[in-house]
Amino acid sequence: MQNCFLIVIWFVFTALFFYMAWREWRSSSGGSPTLKKSLNDIDRTTANITIGLIDIKGTLRNFVVELDKSNRESHKIAAISYFLAGLAALASFIISLL
Repeated sequence: MQNCFLIVIWFVFTALFFYMAWREWRSSSGGSPTLKKSLNDIDRTTANITIGLIDIKGTLRNFVVELDKSNRESHKIAAISYFLAGLAALASFIISLL
């Protein structure tokens, strides 16, 4: 009975980790819709505000691009971590079957 419970637990963890890895990987490829909309709004703005030597529109656009890049990289790191956790859970699942 104890062994059956462990098998179920490891199967659930394996499925959960692989699902989370897939979900994070999918999120890493698409980018944030909110950031894409912000980028489009910045590009549509015709006013180019300059304060001193700082180009506000260009600086804001660069910030949004870097934020989106960082966001996608974070999702990739999370996906890889979940995948490795899934492999460890899968190994434990297989060991519990023996």
